[in-house]
Amino acid sequence: MDNFLKDIYVAVFKQWILFHKSDDYKVYQHTDMEEMIIIETDYGCGEITFNDFNVIELKVTNKITDTSIFYLHFQMQTLKHAVELFEEMMDTIKTLVVKPKVKVLLSCSSGFTTSFFAEKLNEAVELLDMNYTFDARAYSELFDEAKDYDVILLAPQISYMQPKIQKVLKDKLVLRISSHIFAGYDVKATFDFIDEEIHKYKKDNTTSFLPNLKINVEHNDKILCIGLLRYYDRVRLVYRVYDQNNQILVDDEMLKNHVNLEDIRHLIRTILLEQPDVSLICVSKPGSADEDLLSLIGHRCDVIEYLSRNFTQKIILTNDTNDIAVGYYACQDKVSSLSFMFQPMIGHSGSIGSVHSGKLIKGEKIVAGEILYNPIQYSQNYETIRKTPEGTLEWVAKNMIPIITILAPEIIVVSSPLIINENDIKEEVMKYIPEYYIPEIIKLEGLKEYLLIGQLVQCADNSLYNK
Repeated sequence: MDNFLKDIYVAVFKQWILFHKSDDYKVYQHTDMEEMIIIETDYGCGEITFNDFNVIELKVTNKITDTSIFYLHFQMQTLKHAVELFEEMMDTIKTLVVKPKVKVLLSCSSGFTTSFFAEKLNEAVELLDMNYTFDARAYSELFDEAKDYDVILLAPQISYMQPKIQKVLKDKLVLRISSHIFAGYDVKATFDFIDEEIHKYKKDNTTSFLPNLKINVEHNDKILCIGLLRYYDRVRLVYRVYDQNNQILVDDEMLKNHVNLEDIRHLIRTILLEQPDVSLICVSKPGSADEDLLSLIGHRCDVIEYLSRNFTQKIILTNDTNDIAVGYYACQDKVSSLSFMFQPMIGHSGSIGSVHSGKLIKGEKIVAGEILYNPIQYSQNYETIRKTPEGTLEWVAKNMIPIITILAPEIIVVSSPLIINENDIKEEVMKYIPEYYIPEIIKLEGLKEYLLIGQLVQCADNSLYNK
């Protein structure tokens, strides 16, 4: 598109935003930055920033938690596309017009006793016009449902599990309700207790360990790596540009409710404005273990064909589990073989990536590691067991057996939101195989770095180009 038209579209878009009026939010130009428009509610703040090259940045921050809940940037192409992204941003802002209710989930063994207590609490909330909402679930549903709640309140019969549940639900406040409050259905004491605990609650913002390459990776390309990661009900589109010496030139991410091929196309176009000599683009795609994300960006040939029609750069499509396995392998120098077991979200099926003697095992049609198809018998329905820590331990252990007996890797790395520590896994595996044969098991946190490093390593593998 002619830059003159882009300039006009940006000017029209800016004025169109400033003309917005509503009782629910204020729209105004930033006093110190004329290239920024603010859309503000009592509990949220949106920023629209107009940058060089007609690149527009959209961001929404939750003022209560001081966290970014929506972020993207794009280059102006058409007004229709810009308006669509703006409306997606506004949908997020509108959720912060009124003070967000503190969502509390009560849980007990069956959910029956907590359901009655939740009804009593909601009646008091309505009567007193308080900023809470309560629901109740059985323990078997707790982990799958917890993503939609701020506070988890455990009934006395399962309160002993609080430390374990808190380790799994790291971003939630998990509390034990005392027996005398619960037995008496003391509504006021419950409100006072939650208020006090929320006031004391502090999130751990410790910076995670950043791995470094331990192997020699040689190539002659400037490489753009793009990957998708789940973040509760949103999608993180992470990306990085490496130069020919593996130095990082660009490192950022987008945060949206949904991601599709159009988002990826516009992201690539925007990055190429500042890095026009990128010669290779790698997109890491979820496998069948994450069916909903998979459906967002299409099948293998669709992604390559679609992007190849829009860009002259070489396009490579990789698998997220394989990328993380390769990335982890490349950041250590102790073993020559490893397997990576990945359950991306609570309740999802998993997959495995394996590296042997420095080579990724992909198999015919890249089906190696799709354990969804393993004919394994579980103690309960498969859909049920993978939603609790206890059931997930069984899932991990039983799917780890064929890895050990067929591949016998030196270490097995596991990433699952429901796995608390490595010792639990080892004890479960020992039910099926002697300890002597069990390799070192490592629980993995922080997937972004390994994902992007794994993509870089695979791009440098000349055999991949000939696929």
